[in-house]
Amino acid sequence: MSGKRVLVTRAKEQAKSLSVLIKNEGGIPIEIPLIAFQRPRNKEAFQHIERELETYDWIIFTSANGVRFFLESLQEQQIRSLPKVAVVGRKTEKALKGYGITPSLIPDKFVAESLADALLAEVSDGQRLLFARGNLSRPFLPRVFEERGFAVTELTVYETIIPKEAEHTLLDALQNESIDIFTFTSSSTVKHFHSLLANQSWSEWTKSAVFAYIGPIAANTAKEKGLPIHVVADPYTSEGLIDALSSYLKGGTLK
Repeated sequence: MSGKRVLVTRAKEQAKSLSVLIKNEGGIPIEIPLIAFQRPRNKEAFQHIERELETYDWIIFTSANGVRFFLESLQEQQIRSLPKVAVVGRKTEKALKGYGITPSLIPDKFVAESLADALLAEVSDGQRLLFARGNLSRPFLPRVFEERGFAVTELTVYETIIPKEAEHTLLDALQNESIDIFTFTSSSTVKHFHSLLANQSWSEWTKSAVFAYIGPIAANTAKEKGLPIHVVADPYTSEGLIDALSSYLKGGTLK
């Protein structure tokens, strides 16, 4: 990856960890956040859940952002106890432990489908499940449990938006052909990339570039949007993404 200019599309507050990994491989990270996060504008549902939290048996987080926005709100209300917690992925687990909480369940594979299988083996009939999610999160998990007859509540704890400066900065970088590798760490970054450049000839500016995705969900979104797919990480982590990129650039077999 030596000397390669690598686009980091993560939110500003989350970009540093990936940028450090890129630098460690000799790459040059170019941080252009294509996503940002904010609290939901409608707070009434959240306030209701806070009052009823003790009636739930499980709370499910699928992202570190879900953990952060949910627990920061609870801390403001001085609510300290939680139901059992299930999470997807080590980053989500790490975020949870940052608040002094250890999850009761984390699947081996860091995707919602694996969490569904693991959680179905743990929950009992009549239990209530709370899914703390972003406004653009996949509906897969809640639907699985609704179809099995569980009492499911979906709570939007954060909203994903496009930063105001993203379009100008991204377009400038592409027109100057200053990006060698594009990395996408979520479906939202893929969707925002496509949306921002919908009326531009971006494919002409990226013919020799490598497009890399943190896992199959982001890669499937890329396929739907017509983006190239050169690298798909496994495991679905930042470290896995860098390892897969390094193998690809060396002409090795992707992991």
